[in-house]
Amino acid sequence: MIGNQLVYVVETKGKRKYVRNRPKKISKSKESEAQRLHRYNYYKLGSHYWKRVKANPELLKEYEKIAESPRNAYNMAMADHMHYPVITKFTLSQSKTKHNPVVQIQAVNLIRLKEVSVNVYSMDGKILECGDAVMSNTITNWKYTCSVVTNPITEIIVKVIASDFPGNDSVASMHFIQGKKDGIPIPEKRKG
Repeated sequence: MIGNQLVYVVETKGKRKYVRNRPKKISKSKESEAQRLHRYNYYKLGSHYWKRVKANPELLKEYEKIAESPRNAYNMAMADHMHYPVITKFTLSQSKTKHNPVVQIQAVNLIRLKEVSVNVYSMDGKILECGDAVMSNTITNWKYTCSVVTNPITEIIVKVIASDFPGNDSVASMHFIQGKKDGIPIPEKRKG
């Protein structure tokens, strides 16, 4: 330590040396409830997720593949634990082979998504159908072919739920009216 301002830190990641400012200590008594909850979510739940990743060799390889120096698989797993998937766009179009509409979804995450599910509701709130989307040509594109709802579409509400490996879910829904086939999804409350 150099005075009260700098800390000389030697890390084992790649045997690199870093000179940093002295970290500010936050007294636990001065922490807000939001800070306490964030610390709990990040470290406690994140470390539980890291143990699950270490037990799954395939998932561990995916995190090691995206980790760039000086980061490692642990850093990437913790980052994935703290970031929700993002549903960027979804559209409703007519299938070329069948008369059933197809929901095409674009969703991104730090690594690939675990699953994307689709729920289709009538305007009075009754569920018409639900199921899992299938990964399309890239890891960000997903496709769901409706089995119950047929063309022509009058009015339906489509809700898309994207889930990642740590268990974070993002939900978006869109109101489709005949003639309007795409748009920007409306994000809803996230759960995870």
